[in-house]
Amino acid sequence: MAQSDEDALRCYKQAACLGEAAAQCNVGLIFRKGRGTAQNDVEAFRWHKMAAKLGDVEAQCSIGMCFKVGCGVVQNNVEAARWYKMAADQGDMEAQCYMGACSKIGCGVKQSYQESARWYKKAADQGNISAQCKLGDFFEAGHGVAQDHAVAVRWFKMAAEQGGTNAQCKLGALFAEGRGVEKSDGQAAHWFKKAALLGEAVAQYHMGLFCINGCGVMQSDVEAVRWYTKAANQGFAMAQVQLGAMFARGRGVALNDIEAARLFRKAADQGDAQAQFSIGICFKTGRGVAQSDVEAARYFRQAAEQGHAAAQCDLSRAFLEGLGVPQSDVEAARWLKRAAEQGHAQAQLPWELASRLVAV
Repeated sequence: MAQSDEDALRCYKQAACLGEAAAQCNVGLIFRKGRGTAQNDVEAFRWHKMAAKLGDVEAQCSIGMCFKVGCGVVQNNVEAARWYKMAADQGDMEAQCYMGACSKIGCGVKQSYQESARWYKKAADQGNISAQCKLGDFFEAGHGVAQDHAVAVRWFKMAAEQGGTNAQCKLGALFAEGRGVEKSDGQAAHWFKKAALLGEAVAQYHMGLFCINGCGVMQSDVEAVRWYTKAANQGFAMAQVQLGAMFARGRGVALNDIEAARLFRKAADQGDAQAQFSIGICFKTGRGVAQSDVEAARYFRQAAEQGHAAAQCDLSRAFLEGLGVPQSDVEAARWLKRAAEQGHAQAQLPWELASRLVAV
């Protein structure tokens, strides 16, 4: 006969009252999930604390989590770290990773890259993918350990070979740049493709770049579009920009100004400066959208404020001619000057401004 949730709770409670840590932990889980009894975070915390005091690792992690988020108890980062450390000292990988993260930023414990690296290494030595990748980051940056790109590559490779997509992307970048390893476009593409096939958007974007440039793979606009599309469908802004450009130029896909503008706008709404400039051009020229100087100037300003030099030039022209914004020689000169300071080739003072001798 199947045991009811109520019966399970009664049996676990009997064992828990006899001091069995595993039973106490199970009672806590039942209260947390509300199975066989009313859901009660405070009761869950009470039972888990009993088990945690008896050395139950799962319960110690649970108590740490409760203090971390304020579930059934007042939120307290110091207490969270104290309980997680108990579990970490017993070898729990997730607790060791938590202690690594806390030590890195000084959350509940004193900030220390050395301590952070020590905890991450404990988890990494047990095969934890996240810890291996974090340790690779530390060796790459020289945080808490002597900087060593070759050692960073070794840790990234351990994580990558276990299917860690973040590590695969990092390996791809290191091979592409030749840091810690001999530069190899083929190896870079190899690792990015592994992550891309596992659904990592940034890797899919890089595969698009490799395909369009023929780096490490055969050049193919069609393949570039395929990879850009996968990343763009996940909302990856840079891929949306690149895919929009492919539609705008008819490369690897039929020319489609409407689709190009749609993609530019999606990326622009995420704050991508290149996308804001591109959709601004669409509104300026009426390609794929109804022509609008107001909308063009709005997007040019968004990109210009992020330091996009070409957008600064177009915004300057908009102010000079009063297109979508009130005419202003001062604003025109100000934005042109900002573009010129970045060395933009087109940021030459137009004769209209020169003749007015606007001081900025």
